[in-house]
Amino acid sequence: MEPEGSTKVLALNKAPVLRDFCLTCHSGCDPLHLETWILTAIARDVQQLQLDICLDGFIKDEFYRGELFVLPQSFFSCKTVVILELWNGIAVDPPSSFEFPSLKDLRLVHVFFPNGDCVQRLLSGCPVLQDLKLCSDSRSGLIRFDIRCVDFGSIYPSRFKNLVRLNFTLQKSNWHVLQALLRVSPNLEVLVIDKLYSTTNQLCSMEPFDGPGYVSSQLTTFRFNQYKGSKYEVEFVKYILKEARVLKTATISVCDTALKESVIEEVSTFPRSSTTCLLTVEVQH
Repeated sequence: MEPEGSTKVLALNKAPVLRDFCLTCHSGCDPLHLETWILTAIARDVQQLQLDICLDGFIKDEFYRGELFVLPQSFFSCKTVVILELWNGIAVDPPSSFEFPSLKDLRLVHVFFPNGDCVQRLLSGCPVLQDLKLCSDSRSGLIRFDIRCVDFGSIYPSRFKNLVRLNFTLQKSNWHVLQALLRVSPNLEVLVIDKLYSTTNQLCSMEPFDGPGYVSSQLTTFRFNQYKGSKYEVEFVKYILKEARVLKTATISVCDTALKESVIEEVSTFPRSSTTCLLTVEVQH
């Protein structure tokens, strides 16, 4: 459908509330048309909004490197969105003061931020956030926001009091970001770790998990995907099992059967605070 036709379709839709709006653009498209469609959805009190935009339509090695689509400032006036998902070539630069009062589920996958202040402003404007997914590329040479720069201590801790699920993409340089998020999420119930690095020599240093304070007293479900048994991974899993007192399930996913057997033997010796925790090691296909 031509851009003008899509605009007319949205304009003719008279529904008072637009529940879901999904916009995917992986080819040449006028940013003004994209902005018009997005703001039309917001004007219709959209509740679930998913944007996946690559203006140049070119993704290499799963990461977009082309022209960015900058979210308009009026985008941040949306009061009704409950689920917001942003992908790829989207530049996010929130105003200094704004609020998504209804946003409970936020998913940021390979989006761009001009600097660390932007993501801090974004998260500070989400007072009822419950589910957060962060996936960011921190490889050198990209003009992509580096999640290592986020100072979570500067975000009001109360902004994370409602966070019950965290899906975190672990990279070679963001272990301490995970630590900071866990510290400010006292009611976290579900923690899912997806790993983006492959070899142990890619890892940078992190502060040791030592003493209480990193694990929510409400944590019941823990999953670690692409586990390979590196020093930091072992320390982290050991800490979770030791400190999570109401943990019900802990799942460790590995890449092959041979590794599975050694991981089972190792983690079975880790002390566990929860006597009812079901610990599973599985091969990820």
